[in-house]
Order: sequence, then structure tokens, then C-alpha cells
Amino acid sequence: METANPSACACIYIYFCIYYYREVSRMDTAKVFTTGGSQAVRLPKSCRFTDDEVLVNRIGSIVILMPKNDPWRSMVDSLPHFTEDFLADGIEALPVQERDSL
Repeated sequence: METANPSACACIYIYFCIYYYREVSRMDTAKVFTTGGSQAVRLPKSCRFTDDEVLVNRIGSIVILMPKNDPWRSMVDSLPHFTEDFLADGIEALPVQERDSL
């Protein structure tokens, strides 16, 4: 079985964050600073990780940090927050792409 791409998880999670947390006032603020030539972010206590390594991904201007040992946990934990009517109409099917054979 193929392992899912953590970047896909990140995209789904970003979509959830935009959908669920529409008010910026609900978000915490973190300080960005430089230490030893590297940029760092001081995370609020509510956002700290228990592990000493995270996966990092950039999508446009958004930077995502996910626990390295379980990158899908955030997405799975977010599922109960979706309302029953979320995507009730489904997702529009995209047309099949014609591609050259390999």
C-alpha cells in the first residue's frame, strides 16, 4: 500500500483551517526571530510540539509544521469539526485528461 503524501494532508488541513477558522481573531500570534543565522518562530504554549522534529512544507506564503511521527493526526482530529452539510453537493468532477502513453 502506498503511503499518503504529507503535502496532501497539509493542503486538506489548510482548507479546513480556512473553512473552520474564518475569524483571524481566533488565531494566536507567534514571534519570528533570527538565531545563529537561522529563522525561528517562538510558538505559543497552545501550539507547541511534544516531539523534537517536525515536517515543514511551504504552500505559497503559508508555512506548515506537522508532527513528523504522525502527519495525518491533525487532519483526522479536525474531522469532527466539519458540519454535516460540508461538501454535501460533492466535488465537481474534473474532465479526464488526455495524456501520451509512457
